[in-house]
Amino acid sequence: MSKAGLIKLMALTLIAALCLGGCAKDAQLSAGNADILLPEPADSAPRQIMGDERAERGYEVTLHYASQDALTLSTVTRSLQLGQNENIIERTLEALIDSASLSGAVEAEIEQVEIGSGIVSINLSLEAAVNRSDQDYLLLCTSIANTLLQFEDVEAVNILTGSRSDPVCRLPMGAFVVAQDNIAALYAQLQSESERFPSERGGSLSRNVLLYFPAQDGKHVLPEVRELIFTSDDYASEIIRALSDGPLMRSCSSTILPGNPDFLEEAPSLTVTEAGERILELRFSSTLTNYLEFAGLADWQLYACVVLTLCSFVPEIDAVRFYVDQQSVDVCSIGERTLSFEDGLMRRDDFSSTIGSSSHLYFASGNAKLARVEYPMARHTTASPLNLIRELISAQPLSGSNARSVFPEGVGPGDVLGLSLDGQTATVNLSANFYACCQSISALQERQLVYAMVNTLAELEQIDAVTFLVEGETLKYLAQDIYMGAALLPDPGLIETGSAAEAAEDDFP
Repeated sequence: MSKAGLIKLMALTLIAALCLGGCAKDAQLSAGNADILLPEPADSAPRQIMGDERAERGYEVTLHYASQDALTLSTVTRSLQLGQNENIIERTLEALIDSASLSGAVEAEIEQVEIGSGIVSINLSLEAAVNRSDQDYLLLCTSIANTLLQFEDVEAVNILTGSRSDPVCRLPMGAFVVAQDNIAALYAQLQSESERFPSERGGSLSRNVLLYFPAQDGKHVLPEVRELIFTSDDYASEIIRALSDGPLMRSCSSTILPGNPDFLEEAPSLTVTEAGERILELRFSSTLTNYLEFAGLADWQLYACVVLTLCSFVPEIDAVRFYVDQQSVDVCSIGERTLSFEDGLMRRDDFSSTIGSSSHLYFASGNAKLARVEYPMARHTTASPLNLIRELISAQPLSGSNARSVFPEGVGPGDVLGLSLDGQTATVNLSANFYACCQSISALQERQLVYAMVNTLAELEQIDAVTFLVEGETLKYLAQDIYMGAALLPDPGLIETGSAAEAAEDDFP
């Protein structure tokens, strides 16, 4: 028997087993469809892609660093090679910090990098701020921010040292949202603001603040950048009011705090421990507990959002201590994990693992279109095309929604066997079960299914087109209508627009 004939016989055997074992009752092949085969084997050997097979890729990046005059920034272009599991933002930061030509300007180590929802938070080691003048520290921060803001998917950059926000000219810097060209002018502006604020009557301070809100999946919190106006140095009170206003992102839940200020018994206060740590104390009434129960929110979501927000902005805050009904909060549970807080001190590092991200996934809408939905998920998922397409399969809208999953019953995340990336084209290897479960879908369902996957992957900067295989074999049609023998480009004409799209997005978890 020829090689092609042997492969075909194996395919027939696999389909027969699937028909006996079943995809699921709605996706099983009927007796009338018993002659459906897997795609005809190609003459060439199958490309059996398993797992994540992204090849090493090259990037050209621009690094911003302090000039010899220590007043301005210069740039240099570097070529970076990215391995399969490396992230371009983290790799660029390493190049900026480690480059020999920058060693005089950057004397710090990267403790942690948080990337999610277009926002990058960088926690540098304490050395970054030790024995540095305000101007030198500003140069360091702007060199990092300018370097990262060159990437299209980076909306804001927030920089911490030793897990806390360090001031410049006694004032919080907040997040960088645009690159700074004139560092001397920026420093002069900060000096002027420091002289006038907060003592000057009617004076105000505008800063970009990272606010954290609970994601609708109930597992993560998500950051969003918000411009806030401060009229006093009681930054915490203004930030808590902003948290009470609720999120702008649709992937977040409703406000974590009620709008009525009565739940906060007194203004936030600052204390200093014997070890010299600066602690922000918040005293809530029992009304807060009632609100969380009414809103269906877990207490850890409140603590995480408040602690991450305050410690990411308020200068030199090491921890937050919560009192609820005059009792210090010393423990909370995140799922099956229990956190204990010594002396009731909640630190930013206690909750940094809960920070998630979001990506745009595509679902079938009620009028033959695709709904583009900002969907919360773990940070590592958004960085991997393979994990992203598997997330698309497992993601489900809320019951009663007009939008729905595009995948037929019986298809699961494991039916995406692997994904490779060659240039700007992703190749997705589907299982025989995936192929078999699609044989009974309509032409419309096929179109929504295929382009939900293509459009979702094309949301990633590194992907422009998608090709599909089944068990390593090239296929002409997944079901009946769309030719799959060539790379497919995203179809923007299928995307729901206007009020219908907003209504569909509101219905997702």
